[in-house]
Amino acid sequence: MFYTLSNKNYLLLISFSVMMALVLLEQLVLLIPILIVIFLAYNKPKSFLIILSFVALITLTSGLGEGQRLIVQVVAITSLFLFFIFNYGFDFTKYPKLPVQILYLVLFIILSIFFSLLFTDYLSLGTAQLIRSLIFFFILYLYYSLLNNYSDIKYFLYALFIGALFYFVIIIYEVVKVDFDIINLNQNIILEEGNSFIHRNAIGGFFSIAISIGIAYLVSPNLNRLSKKYIYLFVFFLASGLILTNSRAAILSILFSVVYILFNENKKTLLYLVGLILLLLPFLWINPFAETIDLYFRLERVTTGRDYILETVFNILSKNPIIGIGPAATKFEFYNNLPYLIGSPQELFLRKVVNQIEFGQSHNFYFFLYTDLGILGFMTSLLIPFTFLKTGNRLKKETKKNNNVIYPLILGIQGAGIALFIRGLFEWAGIFSYGTITYDLPFWWIFLLLIFSYQKIIIEKQKIL
Repeated sequence: MFYTLSNKNYLLLISFSVMMALVLLEQLVLLIPILIVIFLAYNKPKSFLIILSFVALITLTSGLGEGQRLIVQVVAITSLFLFFIFNYGFDFTKYPKLPVQILYLVLFIILSIFFSLLFTDYLSLGTAQLIRSLIFFFILYLYYSLLNNYSDIKYFLYALFIGALFYFVIIIYEVVKVDFDIINLNQNIILEEGNSFIHRNAIGGFFSIAISIGIAYLVSPNLNRLSKKYIYLFVFFLASGLILTNSRAAILSILFSVVYILFNENKKTLLYLVGLILLLLPFLWINPFAETIDLYFRLERVTTGRDYILETVFNILSKNPIIGIGPAATKFEFYNNLPYLIGSPQELFLRKVVNQIEFGQSHNFYFFLYTDLGILGFMTSLLIPFTFLKTGNRLKKETKKNNNVIYPLILGIQGAGIALFIRGLFEWAGIFSYGTITYDLPFWWIFLLLIFSYQKIIIEKQKIL
């Protein structure tokens, strides 16, 4: 039984927290637009809170300055927390319960970071990652508390789709700015200079999730034609955006997701897809198609550079196979294990890799956690996909057997997970990077839907029996 939520009181508290944050951070220029958004949420605070907070955290925090970014985060977290208190109060017995295997997973992640802190030379840096991870999991639990029944799932999906479309619009805007010179956009603006809103790692994983779920609904026989038309359009937009950003790892991994979804639901379409791919393969060796594809996807650079990174990573691991360097500390030990001369082409390439990002220099999710957190980090990198896929597989079987309406969603989430875990072989971000919201939230967003569905369908069913 929830406490009665007063929209008026809720808005007053949120408005007060917003104004305090803006005053303290001297960002009063944002006061009016934020208060307008809060006012619009008056009649349906829960649905607006889910959608607006997610979209703001995913999109705005990557494009704003440090002060504005902090405001968005403070407002979003404060709003979630106040909503939680209004609904549940301080009676711990009423708080939503998590499946025990999820609790074990989160506990293992936190303990892996804490254990590495005991031995690292970069204690303050590692402590910051631990605190950020704890805050991130707290935010996730606040979001999980908003999932009270199946109808709430649609708001989580709306948030996911709106955020993805926001990124698509930004990509198209960038394409128009460079007069539709897509190769120049990709190789110079996105690849070299970077863009405050366009982050290849973030968008690649995000689009993989949204496309996988969209395709799962498209192959579902229970969806009406009108809904499928909109989803076709949505998938087409995001697939186009993914190609424009040229996230090769995401493009490759989404193929595995599509194969998985079609194999489970529509083997005939899968055969057609395989036939189409075989038909188009010869064009890879026919000019001018071959030259364009090679130039755009930079095929000559698929392995060049990664072998330099891996050789350095193996040097680091050989010296720290058990405890690792410390959370986010691999960057500072990279040059101590460099197998190349300073000033060599290899060193110049690695210098750019080291300086480009805060952590994740391994360019591989599994090695990233291994070099940072040691053997426990590597176990964490395997435990996350194991728990995710095991939970999803159990749900997939149960929902398909009982013809549950959320079966397409579970199938799509499972496909998205497969895409992200394969992508993790080539990219470090998109699964867990110490709670970096832009990178981590989309994956854990669909994990929340899995956890909620598992709680409702599997655990509560076992209690009844």
